Amino acid sequence: MTLQEQQCIHEGRCASMADGGGVLGRDTGEEGFKVEDAVVAVANDGDGDDDEDDDDDDDDDDDDDDRDEDDQDESNDDKSTRVRLTRSSPSSPFRLPPATRLENNLPFAVGLLELANAGDFAANVWNQIPVPLYAMILMALGGTLALIMSIVALYDVRRAWANVRFLRSQRRKLHRRRRRLPSSALDSSFWSASLLAMSFRELWSEVINRLAMDGLMGAGALLIATGTYMAMGGGDESVFNVSNILSGYLGNTPLALFALVNSSWAMFLAWTAQSHVRAVGRRCLSPATVQLVTRRSRCVQIFSAVNGSAAVVGGVGSMLTATKWWAYLLLAPVVISSIFCNVWWRRRVGYTRSRARLSSATSLESHLEFASWAAKTIRECKKKERNPPLTTIITGSATDDTAHLLRWFRRHDLLPDFCVRLLAYPILYDALVSDPQAKELVLDINDLLALPSALHPRLRDVADECFAAVGVEHFRHRVRHLAELLGTYCTVAARAPSDEEVAEKEMGS
Repeated sequence: MTLQEQQCIHEGRCASMADGGGVLGRDTGEEGFKVEDAVVAVANDGDGDDDEDDDDDDDDDDDDDDRDEDDQDESNDDKSTRVRLTRSSPSSPFRLPPATRLENNLPFAVGLLELANAGDFAANVWNQIPVPLYAMILMALGGTLALIMSIVALYDVRRAWANVRFLRSQRRKLHRRRRRLPSSALDSSFWSASLLAMSFRELWSEVINRLAMDGLMGAGALLIATGTYMAMGGGDESVFNVSNILSGYLGNTPLALFALVNSSWAMFLAWTAQSHVRAVGRRCLSPATVQLVTRRSRCVQIFSAVNGSAAVVGGVGSMLTATKWWAYLLLAPVVISSIFCNVWWRRRVGYTRSRARLSSATSLESHLEFASWAAKTIRECKKKERNPPLTTIITGSATDDTAHLLRWFRRHDLLPDFCVRLLAYPILYDALVSDPQAKELVLDINDLLALPSALHPRLRDVADECFAAVGVEHFRHRVRHLAELLGTYCTVAARAPSDEEVAEKEMGS
């Protein structure tokens, strides 16, 4: 474990290991650490064999094939953090390709999907022939609202599917890596099981809370919109009957099915979060770490409680609205709850993380505390200075060394954002992109260090810009991710039999 990672920030203190603690709360940017666990790679250590269902999410950035797990030298560290960038045309800017990281990119408009339930209000309340003119106007508005919500759901499906592809790719690699672990490597087994357990929840949260929601509610909204529009021509008896079916039970059935699945998943997430709270309380962790994991778990439980309850009420209400006008009153708190859950997820629960290498469990606590301290420090500095420099949390001597600075970015998973940002500068773009027609570019630390020394100050300027732009949000997301992982690890370790139990079992056999 690196010396800097050992500087636990108990009670808000984090002294620099390089300057004797003279600068409070600063990281030195030094690396030079040896990984203690064989399973320190999170899906970025690609395997040579490709699964038949590996899509283009098993990209070239998945690293060298069949790399020896014990080879942890600096050159391999650089290779394992290659950043792959793509663009649609030579005139477009380079971006991170889809399915290369888990992204907290839930649109706010998705929180309004429950409004589609109310789109058929006029069609169900004024279910008569002939249709009054004012009712037809309300039907046109309600049908248009439901149609817009179905388009919003379709838009989010693409984003959610990219996250699902990334997580499925990661889980395949984790399963392969776990199968290669020796049975005697208990610590590695716990760590691998923790990564799989966490990725399981991440995957199914994306599938249920986004893909299923977008698919079922989007389909329901489309049926409601169709039925509502048809209700405007209710003078035709056959059209009238079809409209009643589409805007009634058939249109609302997908919403009720989603409510059943969503509420069950919410109960599981709440129960898992509570197990994290119990597990960290039984281990010898710092009070600051316990508080961070507990706060993370409580945020998940609040989301699960509100989301699960609203799903049940919304499911029941959507079925009743087909025949009871007063059932629409039930949908008002459901819409408000949906908006709350959307905002709460984006700001308190969801996180963005890459497939970059994570540290072993032994240094997870210090990584978590540093991320929490960094987010708080940057946020406080932004109140005084619009664009705080990297020296806010790194000693000045470390930022002067380009190699140390880039390794610091790599260690804290900031390298992908940094690479995207530096290509926006023409002088750096020309130095890094040899083929102007290329639609793909792979960069690593060695490529950046190979730039002429005259450009290194520009790299440090871009690092400052990247840090000021994404630093607060990045470290907030990192706190959520690491707190979730630490809670999972403590839970997995707590369920493992003790040495005495293992010995007793062996003696009994």
